[in-house]
Amino acid sequence: PFELLAEEKHEDQTDIPGTTEEPPGVPRPDLEFLDDDAQAEVDLLGRGALAVIVARRLHAIWRKSNPLTDECSNEDRSAFVMHLDAPWGGGKTTFANFIARVLNPYGYSAKPARFLRERYGENADLGAIFVADPPADEGAASGTKHHADTAPGIAAGHRHPWVVIEYNAWRMEHTAPPWWMFYQVIRKGCFDAVLRDGPPPIGSGKEHHLKPRPVRNFFSWLRLWGQELGWRLWTPKLFVPFVGFVLSGVVFLILSHFDLVGSYGEAGKEKIGWNEKSWPGLMVAGLGALTVIGGVISLIIESLAPGVDPLAERLGLGRSDPIERFRRHFHKMMCRIERPVLVVVDDLDRCKPAVIVDLVRGMQTILRSSRVVFLVLGDRNWLECAFEAVHKDMAKVAGGVEQSVGARFVEKAIQLSFLLPGLAPERQSAFVSGLLRGGANAPVMPSATAAKLRAVARDAAKAQ
Repeated sequence: PFELLAEEKHEDQTDIPGTTEEPPGVPRPDLEFLDDDAQAEVDLLGRGALAVIVARRLHAIWRKSNPLTDECSNEDRSAFVMHLDAPWGGGKTTFANFIARVLNPYGYSAKPARFLRERYGENADLGAIFVADPPADEGAASGTKHHADTAPGIAAGHRHPWVVIEYNAWRMEHTAPPWWMFYQVIRKGCFDAVLRDGPPPIGSGKEHHLKPRPVRNFFSWLRLWGQELGWRLWTPKLFVPFVGFVLSGVVFLILSHFDLVGSYGEAGKEKIGWNEKSWPGLMVAGLGALTVIGGVISLIIESLAPGVDPLAERLGLGRSDPIERFRRHFHKMMCRIERPVLVVVDDLDRCKPAVIVDLVRGMQTILRSSRVVFLVLGDRNWLECAFEAVHKDMAKVAGGVEQSVGARFVEKAIQLSFLLPGLAPERQSAFVSGLLRGGANAPVMPSATAAKLRAVARDAAKAQ
């Protein structure tokens, strides 16, 4: 191709910024650059209908795990984890994008995704498409609008559109611990959704997004941030000194009331301290001096012969479990969002084994809430090998001839594994032919980027 391009000495480049002008009138070569980004609008592989089915299954599972009578219970239940299995380049990210567009059809633009509009019609209100198909568009000719928020048999509280959060595990691989950054991405995505959409109406459709309520959304967002900051600040590191300060003040007031402490001495030479003229004041002053002397002796002994501090052990055992405290906070935060939450974990099969294991374990043991569904994208064989590498010391454990140690771990961590089906040969041929022809459905690269690539290709060909 470069040799053919080099022979085109007089092609038209007048519309390409930064390139030299050549004689007009001659069209450019029939050359288009296509990107490899995951699709979110156009269903080139015929998987849109399957995405609708999977999204509805996830919503049904979420309804089962979150009955309306137990919406914000503190019951310790883990999130539902679904795995989308396919090799690299198998279309996992595109399929996950389709699921996200079904669960929140109006959350990305004024219109639902193109594959949904092509399937159900341009005038269909798809606000609750994740529950059931919208009613037939009988009033389209007369201009009458119908609503999708009348799905029969589904309670009103189970028809809120989802909050969809994307987390690229490969990009976040350098962070430690991985579950903390994972939490930050989830928290930020939920807060941004509340600021953008607010508590959405039931089965919200296109009418909801035509009526923004920035003031109400801002106060909802501010309330969430206030609760988040309160949780971060009110930690044992702050709580214990605060309680100690309050108790010290109470004790001081009591002692002052009984004239054991106060201001003493001649006028102009007063001093504040214990009233050593009374026997209680003299005794407390002596005990204080002994405490200081004992502390100094203990410090000298620990410096000469360091060891375990029994006091530190007792203090550590007396404190509450910080992970349990975090789990309760995470579940309460998910309840305050008032919407189902889908977290799409992409590129997990590119991470190091330790990162994969820590992240999957965090979904089950730390980020626990029935209000969340995790959708993990990755090659299942890669995930199983990662668990085997981390737990290589347990390789001799007998797991049966059909199941490895890694497969047993993955089976415990994932509730549903869905193998993304391949394409029939005839559909493969149609897809490749469409890309080569550069049809209307092909993911054409933006014109500015394509123009730069054309210029680079031509310069390379001429230099050669």
